[in-house]
Amino acid sequence: MKSKTTPENWTLKRLAMSLEGNDPDIVLEVPSFQRQFVWGEPKQAELINSIRAGYPIGAIIICNSGESDQKGRPIYLLVDGLQRSLSIKSLADNPFLDAKGQGDLIVAGSEYELLAQLMKIDDSRVPLQAEVARFLKGVKKPEGVNWQADKLVDSCAITLGIKIPPADRALIRDAAHLLLEKIRNDASQLLDTDIAVLRTEVPVESINEVFRRINDSGVPLTKYQIWAASWLYNDVETNDAAIKKCVGEKKQSRASELKAYMVQLQNRAELSLYDYLDGFGRHLTQRYTFLFRASAKPTDETPYAFVIAALVNGLRIDKKLEHELPKLMRGKDSKTDPIKAGVFENQIRQAMDLAAGSLAPLLSFKTYDFDKKKEKHEFMHSDYFIAAFTSWLSVALANKTPALQKQMGSSLLLHYVFEQISPAEKSHATDVQAFESVWKVTGKDGEGNDVLALNQLWLTPITRERFSERLDQWFASDLNTSLSNGEKRKAPSLATKLLLRLVMLQQSKGIDAQLHYEVDHLIPWSRFASWIEREKSPFGWPINSIGNLALVPRYGNRGKGNATVSEWLKKSEKAAGSASYIRQVLVLENDLLASFDLKENFSVKESEFRSLMVKRWALMREVILDALFANAWKQQP
Repeated sequence: MKSKTTPENWTLKRLAMSLEGNDPDIVLEVPSFQRQFVWGEPKQAELINSIRAGYPIGAIIICNSGESDQKGRPIYLLVDGLQRSLSIKSLADNPFLDAKGQGDLIVAGSEYELLAQLMKIDDSRVPLQAEVARFLKGVKKPEGVNWQADKLVDSCAITLGIKIPPADRALIRDAAHLLLEKIRNDASQLLDTDIAVLRTEVPVESINEVFRRINDSGVPLTKYQIWAASWLYNDVETNDAAIKKCVGEKKQSRASELKAYMVQLQNRAELSLYDYLDGFGRHLTQRYTFLFRASAKPTDETPYAFVIAALVNGLRIDKKLEHELPKLMRGKDSKTDPIKAGVFENQIRQAMDLAAGSLAPLLSFKTYDFDKKKEKHEFMHSDYFIAAFTSWLSVALANKTPALQKQMGSSLLLHYVFEQISPAEKSHATDVQAFESVWKVTGKDGEGNDVLALNQLWLTPITRERFSERLDQWFASDLNTSLSNGEKRKAPSLATKLLLRLVMLQQSKGIDAQLHYEVDHLIPWSRFASWIEREKSPFGWPINSIGNLALVPRYGNRGKGNATVSEWLKKSEKAAGSASYIRQVLVLENDLLASFDLKENFSVKESEFRSLMVKRWALMREVILDALFANAWKQQP
């Protein structure tokens, strides 16, 4: 089929009617790859003002979907101009849209002056205009204003504090009627304004390419918007009911959003690759709640499965992905055969089950959000890190015997922690870092493409001595990247929380995972205020260094306030009987405990405080190493 584009002039009213399915010739639907309606009233008002002023607003582009509705009308997809089209639809539904409430979109001159004169409003056109605009917001169709004159007069009188003499009411009502009639005519004329529409006939599989090329030249699309369009007709077969449920919930949310504008979302029976990966990502956040943050709203994309699918197939997470990933997941040259996802799903779940089983006690701990009055998980890794980690693991597992798989499981703990405290790799917050943690480029093939081999870094044995060196390197950085002189608090890093979790697990031999925990200071900020004021520091006092922090159960941390460590322990023993436990996780020998028991009238220099941090770190480091290499806490039932 040869592509053909026909320019046409449509009225704003026809565009709105086609979107709600009331045009006699065509039906216009929003394709599922389009983003949400994001324009607020100010942006909509700006567009309508431009139309009223006769400024060009660009063409709307629609493509024939190749399908028809029950009445035989062809169904077209809105490929470009969603925000403008839905703004025009809003105008048709409420022609008196006024974002600022100042009557900016209401055109009337002498009619306003006459009504203001009769109501004895001196130099008050703006307040009167604003009140008329507010009143008209409740009128959904232009025809409805004909019988509203009395209501408008009463509304203006009450709001503007005007008393209308009975003898003048009929005259004022007639003036209000003239004003409303003028506004109604203006609104109707505005909806009769023409807009350029490009009606395009292209092969159905090329519609997504039309969308991509159009939008690439304007405001750059996100990679997810590109993939949503590019993968619309790459269909996926899955038998997983949980994934299908997640996909269905998002589609329902998207359809409900458009339904508010009486606009139809494209309804494809097939499951596109984009919808599948987004649904799979949502499923992963629900099944592995301590691996991933389930923060995406129903209308947003959940990125984890996109990242995993790319990395498992040896692809970088960039624009090339839109062309390469469907081909690799399909495993054959045909572009029309569906992608069978069962093997991919099982491969990822196997890796995640192994990772979760080996690392579960380390991946997160529960805290309590007092503002939202609910518990939440505090994660000790970035989402990109765990996506890269499980991608690497799934590829590695595919080529390992069961005995080797068990060996890998026992060594995951060391590599997981080592990566998290490594300066170059600990964040894994970028596409490049994620890719390089899974794959290593070993050369080029005959066509100049990278030759990849699985990164063996996570399979390399790590000795206790090497781990100790890395921990000390991390602590040196931690000590010198703490507070500036003016800061009071700083959120602990992911690595800090991870190491505190190891200390807690080792010292308590596996405390109840159902408890809520808090990270707290041994020496609180209030004790530092006078010291910091007296002795300025080029780095900042390391108040939030791991040497001054502990992870403790919330029940034993209530009422700590400004107490010294000893006072805190006494309160804990009295309040919850938790002093012995807290004493263990603090990792403080008796002489060191005395050093941390700083009274308010003590004077401490920054160098002395740093020395105190180093002494406690030396004890904590050995506890962490014992946790990593002895795993005493993992032996508990």
